[in-house]
Amino acid sequence: MPRPHSSSTPPGPGFGAPSRRALLRGLAAGSGLAAMGGLPGAAWASSDARRRFVFVTAFGGWDPTRAFAAEFDNSSVSMEALADLAQVGDLRWVSHPERPSVDAWFERHGARSVIVNGLVVPSVSHVTCTKLLFTGSSVAGAPDWPVRLAHHRAAEYALPQVVLAGPHYPHIYGPSVTRIRSGGAIEDLLRGELLHAHDDPVSLPDPAVRALIDAHARRRATLRLDRATTEAEAALAGSFVSAHDRAATLEGLVDEISWGEDDGLVAQVDVAIDLLRLDLTRVVSLALADLTWDSHQDNDPKQSTMFEQLFAGLLYLQQRLDETPSSAGGTLADETVVVVLSEMGRTPNLNAGQGKDHWSHTSVLVAGAGVAGGRTAGGYSALYTGEPVDPLSGEVTESGVQITPDVLGATLLTLGGAALDSDVADAEPLHFLRA
Repeated sequence: MPRPHSSSTPPGPGFGAPSRRALLRGLAAGSGLAAMGGLPGAAWASSDARRRFVFVTAFGGWDPTRAFAAEFDNSSVSMEALADLAQVGDLRWVSHPERPSVDAWFERHGARSVIVNGLVVPSVSHVTCTKLLFTGSSVAGAPDWPVRLAHHRAAEYALPQVVLAGPHYPHIYGPSVTRIRSGGAIEDLLRGELLHAHDDPVSLPDPAVRALIDAHARRRATLRLDRATTEAEAALAGSFVSAHDRAATLEGLVDEISWGEDDGLVAQVDVAIDLLRLDLTRVVSLALADLTWDSHQDNDPKQSTMFEQLFAGLLYLQQRLDETPSSAGGTLADETVVVVLSEMGRTPNLNAGQGKDHWSHTSVLVAGAGVAGGRTAGGYSALYTGEPVDPLSGEVTESGVQITPDVLGATLLTLGGAALDSDVADAEPLHFLRA
C-alpha cells in the first residue's frame, strides 16, 4: 500500500507542515481508489491518457494460421486447401471463402490494424496461459493489463473497467473493476427493483426520504474521512464516498444504457458503446468464449465458424465506434484501441482427428487510435515458433526481443499512457505498434 505523500511546496511563513490527518484526507479524497493501489501516474502524453480500450478475448485457443499467420511457404504447417494469402501493402492475412468477415475487416479497417505474429505464452494449460497472457505472471496476485490501464485513470470514471465477459485479474485494483452479466441484474439494482426478488420483498422509502438518508450517509463518511488517522481508515471512508458518488451517477444514466439480455458479442458491444459514449468507463472487456475454439478435433470447420463469428462481431464493434460521437469531439473510434487475443494457439499440424492441440505460440490483433496500422509484424520460424523482433521496426531478427506477455503488456500500458510498474519495467515495448 502506498504511503501518503506530503506536499511538494514548503509551508509558508507562520504555517506548520500539513498534519498526517490532512494528508490522509487528501490522499483518499482525490480518488476513492487512491489508497487502495496508488494515485494515477502522470508521465504520459495527454492523447495517450485520453485513450480508451476494448479487449476482446477468444477463449479456448484459436488457430492463427486460419486468419493471421499466412504460413503457406512453411512445410511444417498444415494450411487449408481453399485458403489463400491476402495482402494490402504490408498487411498480410489468411483469406478463406468460409470467413468473409475476416476479409471484410482487413479490407475496411486494415489501415488501423496491426497483426503481431509470434507471441509466446509459455504454457499449454488454458488457465495458466490466460493468467500469463493477461498479467505476464503465473503468480497469484498480479493485476492484468486492462485493470492497470483503468486504474491509472480511475478517478475520472464511475466504472474505470467494466468486464462484460472474459477473464479478469484485478488483485489490489479490485475497486476499479465492475463485472456486469446479462439478465438485467445491474439494471434492477440501480432501479431498486432487485429488492423485490427477495423472499421477503422490501420496498424502498419515498424518494425524498432516500435523498435525506443518502446525504446523511455521505456526510458521515466525509466526516470520518476528515478525521482518519490511519491509511486503512482513510481508504475505507474514501472508497465509500467514491462509491456513493459513482452510484448516483449511474442511477441518473440507467435509462441511457442498453444493458443486454444475452451474452452474445453483439449484445456486449451495445453495452460497451453506451458505457464509452457516456464517459462511464475507460476499459471494457468482451469475449467470444466458446469451447469450439478448443478444436482438438475437426479444427478447420470449427475455427472457420468461430473466426467468422468473431470478425462479424468486430465489424459491428468498429461500425459502432465509427458512428458514435465522443464527448471530446469526433467519434469513439478516434480515441479507442481494440485488442483481440486468445490465450494460446494450435499446433502446426493436424492430428488423427483432423484437429489441432494446444500450442504456446500465437498472434494478437491491435487496432484503432494511436496504432501504426496497415502491417503484419513479427513471425514464426520453420518450426512454427515465435521469432524475436526488432522493437522499433517489427522485423524478425535474431538480436530482437521475444514477444512475451510482459512485452505485450508494456506495449499496451505505453499506448495508454500508463506508468510501467516494476514487474514490466524491464520489458521493451513494441514501439513499432505506436503511431
